[in-house]
Amino acid sequence: MKSEPKERMLKSEVSYRIIQELSEKEKYAKELSKKIGSSRNSISNYINMLRDAGIIQRGKRTKAQYY
Repeated sequence: MKSEPKERMLKSEVSYRIIQELSEKEKYAKELSKKIGSSRNSISNYINMLRDAGIIQRGKRTKAQYY
């Protein structure tokens, strides 16, 4: 992705909601998708971008990935 689309993603409502949801409790991407009302693919893209920016981290408790 170019930096301009990443900047827009960081400033988006979806990014804000993901951060808000994760500040309350660790969640799986599937849970975030249901709560936010976006596709799992879209949520995964946002999660990867937020992780790359150092804003969120992947959990390490189980084989399944939570954030």
